[in-house]
Amino acid sequence: MPRSISIKQILKYLFTEGPGVFIILAVWSLRQVIANPFILGQKFDWYLPLFNLRPLFSTSFYSWSVENTGSPVGYYSAWIGDFLFGLGGWLGISPNIFIPLFLIFILTLAGWGMHRLLRFVHVPWFFALLAGIFYMSSPVVYIRIIIGFTLWLLAYALAPLILLLYLKIIHEKDWLVHALWTGLLLGVATVQIQFFLMISFMLLIVAFTKGYGFRLRERLKRFFVVIAFSLVFELPWLLVLFFRGLSTEVSTLSAGSAVYKSVTALPHSFLRTLFLNEHHITYEYFDVVNHQLLFFWAGLTLVLLLALGTVAFWRKISFRWLILIVAPVSFLITILPHPHFAWLYQYLFNTSKLVNIFREVYHAQFLSSFIYAVAIGSVTGAWWRAIKKISAKIAIILVSFALVGLFCHVSLKGDFGSFGSKFDIIAYRRLWLKNQQSKQENRVWYPLGLGFVQDKNDNSGASNGDVIARSINQPFLDEGSSVLNQPNNLTNIRNTMLHDFMLQKPIDGYLSKLSVNQIIERRDLVSLNLGVIAENNQEIKKYWQPKSAASVINSKDWSVDEFSKNITIYQKNKPSEIIYPATKAVLSSGNLTDLSGNRIVVFLADNQGDKKLIDNLPLLEPKSDLDLMASLVSNADIINLTKFTDQNEKATEGWSQGRFSWWYRPEFSSPIRPFIVTRREDNLKISLSEKSSGYYQTIIKVWHSPKGGLLSLGVGDQSLQIDTTSDRYEWRWHKIDDVVLSKENKDIEINNIFGEQAVGELILLPERQISQIDSQIIKIKNNNLKIKYFSSAKVSSTKRISPTRHQVSITSNKPFLLVFAEKYDPHWILKINGQKIQPIIVNGWANGYWIDKPINATGKIVYTLQIWYLIGLILAALGVCAPIVVKIILKRRLKSA
Repeated sequence: MPRSISIKQILKYLFTEGPGVFIILAVWSLRQVIANPFILGQKFDWYLPLFNLRPLFSTSFYSWSVENTGSPVGYYSAWIGDFLFGLGGWLGISPNIFIPLFLIFILTLAGWGMHRLLRFVHVPWFFALLAGIFYMSSPVVYIRIIIGFTLWLLAYALAPLILLLYLKIIHEKDWLVHALWTGLLLGVATVQIQFFLMISFMLLIVAFTKGYGFRLRERLKRFFVVIAFSLVFELPWLLVLFFRGLSTEVSTLSAGSAVYKSVTALPHSFLRTLFLNEHHITYEYFDVVNHQLLFFWAGLTLVLLLALGTVAFWRKISFRWLILIVAPVSFLITILPHPHFAWLYQYLFNTSKLVNIFREVYHAQFLSSFIYAVAIGSVTGAWWRAIKKISAKIAIILVSFALVGLFCHVSLKGDFGSFGSKFDIIAYRRLWLKNQQSKQENRVWYPLGLGFVQDKNDNSGASNGDVIARSINQPFLDEGSSVLNQPNNLTNIRNTMLHDFMLQKPIDGYLSKLSVNQIIERRDLVSLNLGVIAENNQEIKKYWQPKSAASVINSKDWSVDEFSKNITIYQKNKPSEIIYPATKAVLSSGNLTDLSGNRIVVFLADNQGDKKLIDNLPLLEPKSDLDLMASLVSNADIINLTKFTDQNEKATEGWSQGRFSWWYRPEFSSPIRPFIVTRREDNLKISLSEKSSGYYQTIIKVWHSPKGGLLSLGVGDQSLQIDTTSDRYEWRWHKIDDVVLSKENKDIEINNIFGEQAVGELILLPERQISQIDSQIIKIKNNNLKIKYFSSAKVSSTKRISPTRHQVSITSNKPFLLVFAEKYDPHWILKINGQKIQPIIVNGWANGYWIDKPINATGKIVYTLQIWYLIGLILAALGVCAPIVVKIILKRRLKSA
């Protein structure tokens, strides 16, 4: 007669060995989740993209996160995210219900997985429970939740289970099925190369340590079988990356290259920062160093673990004591980014900027949190067994509670590490309450789920949509503008809706007039009357710069009469001339060819008989003499003002770096170099002791906007006051002649008298170079103007067959350029009338297809790497089935024998 199980026994098991505690904590921590207003309550185009390769630019509503960058994360994580959320939609679950449930599942899996791992190595349940609580409350989990990296969430949650299965593999004789499952989880969790290396090395170190019944050769064989299974599951993406061409991410698919990057990152980042006195890191430098630092920390941690694992093998150190050795180092790596350590870096290295650098070590924090959680459970559990006195055991419990309580406290409050105060999802309620104090704090926080906290004055916060908004040079709509009166353009809708939400205005109008997919999915095909954008042609960049049609309309320098004459067109490789009349035209520079290399290009607005230019049409205008001068000077003559300002990006407190301002203020998109910005009265004084005495010409780039004011500039013995108030948002150059720098006066003084100010490059041109640059400007201006005319085409219909296949019907009686609004990739091919047309870059990001003859046909835009993705899926499926079939065959043979 089977023994009955009481409710008490069930509850006891649930809260000691089961996931009960972790479920309760996960639900409690997410009780105040505020869903993203752009997805809350909306009906999505849910789909299960199992057999479609994720294109370089994600078309899901998670495309606003940074998952869609074209890296392995962009392919893989967006695919996993779309699959999971698509599964929720397929089951009929709305996003504002499914997303919290998914996050609760991830948190529970992380904590309970750590608990089961420690119980497997005989840690008492109480200490395993504490370690699991610490692991699930680690800030790394919440960082990834907010940013939306589904892949990284899975990697964090699955890491304990992977190690648990691996321990079973090297303990048991019947191990093949465990190896299959371990490879599957490893393949799902670790396409991001840093995670793959970290978890793989952890498994390798366990193989090296003592305490297992099999010889080293057998343990290593099982390790490599697991790795082989994981690579089989990743075949679809590995094949795509291989045929796409070696990129930075693909080149890191080996441990050797990761270690190499780690070594090369050391002199380029730490030594340069610490010993070359570069306390104020510019954006370009910071952007390069970010990736080097990631590899530095990952490589440093891996080398440390590999060394300790080797020692453990030769000296017969158990896994528990190995973890105890590594834990202090991991603890230091985890707490280094905390802003409270800024004073220490200032004292030791005369710079507090290391806090900003250490913010990028979240890959190392991933591993550190894992090791520290294991250390808490295994070490305290060992002490518990070793110590007999009751008082000592009570002390151990109190110390464990103190350790875990401390970390949980700071994590749950969002103050742990450098990211916590911004990205902790448990801090949603605290951030939301801060809105009520906005008048006193002059700051409003918006937990949008986009990865950044929104600031009412700074308009901070970002997503990939903002990056695209910058690249296509669309103006940010002013307060009071309505997207409902604008073209159905994703950028206008996205920017205006976000802007209105930040101002606490209703956004229902956007979502009711336009479907969510129009807002979020970049799958539209547009035919535009334009040539090659200036940023993509070095010859155009010498003399011409982008100009919006709106600014042409409002400018007094342009009139219809100037364009009443005929324009002569010189066609390349043809002796004849063709003359077209034009009422509106903007000319490009001479000796220009498009990227296809077979025609001369032009920017021409095709509005004959219409006095109004098309709004937002990309045009060109001649550069001013000051623009030309700035483009010709050497870097040695440019003063980088950001090196002399604070890096806290708090423009409300005074002059600070505008390094990230282009994320949340598309108006600032035009300067390539970093700039400084302030929204309060403040004075910045800079000493130019390294400059030699003499005569100089000074030009400075200043931001003009409706929120501008009065800016005072002093250089050497000269000064200038600039009124920065303007109806339009734009950067303008200002010049100061005959500046004298002497030993007594080598200072620059920039004073904001009132208003919102931003200052870009400041150029000090020595007298001896002025005449040389003037002669170069004259030479550039003497270029002959050659033009090619392109007309608009009619796109009669478009159809999205799949994420990698689009159909478009086109009618045109003249040459034109078809623009496909997906991120540029040479593998997006237009197939029409039996031809395959390769794309060119348009607006710095989109795909453009030149069609140079009349056409009335239906074509398809296809992502050609899809076939390799499908081949990879088939091979991966075969790889999964093969060991199962072998296992069944072997069992039947044993039975029959």
